Amino acid sequence: MKLKLRPPPRPWTAREIKLLGTMNDAELGRRLGRPNSTVADRRRALEIPPFKPRSPTYHWSNPGLKLLLGRFPDPEVARRLGVSAPQVCYQRRLRAIAPFNWKPPKPWKPQELKLLGTMNDAELARRLGRPHGTVGGRRVALKIPPFKPRPPTYRWSKPGLNLLGRFPDTEVARRLGVSAPQVRYQRRLRAIASCPTVPTVKPWKPQELKLLGAMSDKDLARQLNRSFTAVRLLRGGRGIPLFASKYPPKRRWKPREDQLLGRFPDSEVGRRLGCSYYVARKRRRRLGIPAWRTYARTQVLNSGRAQTAGHRAG
Repeated sequence: MKLKLRPPPRPWTAREIKLLGTMNDAELGRRLGRPNSTVADRRRALEIPPFKPRSPTYHWSNPGLKLLLGRFPDPEVARRLGVSAPQVCYQRRLRAIAPFNWKPPKPWKPQELKLLGTMNDAELARRLGRPHGTVGGRRVALKIPPFKPRPPTYRWSKPGLNLLGRFPDTEVARRLGVSAPQVRYQRRLRAIASCPTVPTVKPWKPQELKLLGAMSDKDLARQLNRSFTAVRLLRGGRGIPLFASKYPPKRRWKPREDQLLGRFPDSEVGRRLGCSYYVARKRRRRLGIPAWRTYARTQVLNSGRAQTAGHRAG
């Protein structure tokens, strides 16, 4: 059998080396008839950077630009000249040319300047018919601080002080139109104890007590409009067991049932004993019995070893 020797790689000429980095490696490989990886490896070995195509440069000294800049939108001018829109925007601003359909801003009146900082910038912009950014920029330029609404101050009189400690702080705050921390501060300042809050407990009716244990605690709590914790604590305090259908009694395994484990699949054992597949598997693993396939393979090996030992003895 003759082995086909791989021909040596074709040497690189000086003309081919000059072309490295002047175009894409795939394009140069196609022109030179070389693999793309070979071209890329040779370029990296000579530390030549890869080819990066540059966008065509445009000479902005054309006198016809004055007929385009500002008379049409920047994207339209960029499309006509074959450049990007940011380049057009930069050249237009460099020549102090206003954008297309630009309207000078409306001058500020003295009465409008007096309103800066007296309300929110968005609300003032809506009232004056100006953009939100224009109002904020003018306020910042005049060094006017932003508007910060203050809560209304309440003068604590005798009727309001009489409510402290007689009702919860939140209720007093709702009646007086102030915040709950203010009420708490005034109450503690005068060493007045807080109003004790007594939780309202909904009494249980006899027909509701009969339903304990007849269904799950979660379903009973939803039916009676009570909390799950209240139903569970009352049922446990009265010694009523859990709902039996959801929590079946624990199975008691017999010795003859344990003998089936491992000799048949867990699903077959569960079908014969009337239990689930998971119950049979859990019982088998607890007793340390291997699975059915492992058990059957072990029995076959043991029988084969016994037969071999018998033949040798005979």
